[in-house]
Amino acid sequence: MIKKEFMAAVAAGAKDKLGARVPVAVVEAVLDSANGVAAKQLATDGRFRFPGLVNLSARVHGPRTARNPKTGEECLIAAGITVKAKPVAAFAEEVRNIEGES
Repeated sequence: MIKKEFMAAVAAGAKDKLGARVPVAVVEAVLDSANGVAAKQLATDGRFRFPGLVNLSARVHGPRTARNPKTGEECLIAAGITVKAKPVAAFAEEVRNIEGES
């Protein structure tokens, strides 16, 4: 599913729940805003919970040395941040239920 299809599906789902049409542009703006909030929270606190969907955590790791598997030469990998995502239990259960219906 590409971004455009995802936005249209969310807008259709919102229409079903709200009983009124929700423009795709509004859905896109809300999701972009949520993305910004999550990024800021991860950068400052190191964790973010998207209610009902996923828990995100950020881990800073220092520089390290690795080895090129082809040549055996050592190379330096710069410090960075790794973001991990873990689905909320209720969301994971919902996915399992949908898989079971198929």
